[in-house]
Order: sequence, then C-alpha cells, then structure tokens
Amino acid sequence: FLGELFDFVIWCHEHECLITPTESAEAKSIIVQPGSSVATTLSDGEAKLKHIAVMEIKGTQFNFRPIPLTTVRPFLIDDLVLADVNPPIPPDDPRVEEKIVATLSKKVDEMIATASRDFPSPSPHLRLPLIRLKVEYTGFRTINTRRFGQQFIDRVANHADILLFQRKRVTV
Repeated sequence: FLGELFDFVIWCHEHECLITPTESAEAKSIIVQPGSSVATTLSDGEAKLKHIAVMEIKGTQFNFRPIPLTTVRPFLIDDLVLADVNPPIPPDDPRVEEKIVATLSKKVDEMIATASRDFPSPSPHLRLPLIRLKVEYTGFRTINTRRFGQQFIDRVANHADILLFQRKRVTV
C-alpha cells in the first residue's frame, strides 16, 4: 500500500528489531523497522539484539549505519517439549513433578549461563537477564510457576514469569 509515495519508510511501534534496510516487495520503498529499544514483552521478536541507527542523507542517496545497543537487559527465550526430554519423564511417575522441576531448572540454569556469557552487561542494574522458557506439556500437569521462579529470584529479572506452559496445537 506504500505505492511510490515514499522512498524510505521507518516502521514504528513494532517490537522486533529489523534494522537492515529492506526493499519493499510491492513498491520501490526502502523499509526499516528499528523495533523497541528495550524488551517490552516476553516474546520471540523481543529476544533479538536491539539497535539504533544513524542515517546520513545527501540528495537522493543515504547511508544507514546500525549501532547495537549494549546497555539493554539480556533476554533469552527458548522452547522445551516435556515429552521429548532426555532422560524421559513418565507422566505416571510418582515423582513426576519433582522431575519436571529438576528438568526445567536445569534448562533455565543453562539459559542464565548463556546470557551471562553472550551478553556481558556494563551496568550492574542490567546484569539480571529476562528469561522465558516455553514449555509444551501435553500429557503432563503444569507446576506452580511462581513457586518455581523463587529459586531464581536473585538470578533473573522476571522470576515470577519465567515459564509459559503451552499445549500441543492440534490441526484439524
């Protein structure tokens, strides 16, 4: 719908950072979507590296220089399917909840270690990462997410909502 009205479009109010200028599929416009400068939701698009950019314009030419933001709180998101974990957890095991907690805790610990390693923070107040683990739990019962998060209270910024339980979607 952009037609040939615009040469350059900055697409705002989107969460995901797509900072590389891209030619529009239906028009001759160049589109950039800088995204939000901080994570505002715990979604896949927010987990990408955040940028700002400097744009220099001379006549009809432009130079667009992305600059990664280094003072943004690290945010990692991942998926885990309980039915596929190794070692397997039998849904009828009398210690199923204990085993689920141990499996999920190990995964969150790995994500925290990755955040510390890959996103060193120059600022002490940003050192705690945002962690979101989407757990597909078909065939299992969920656990109390707030109780689970208490073990990470001094290690993540969002201890109360680390886990997001989802059922397998059935296509008809």
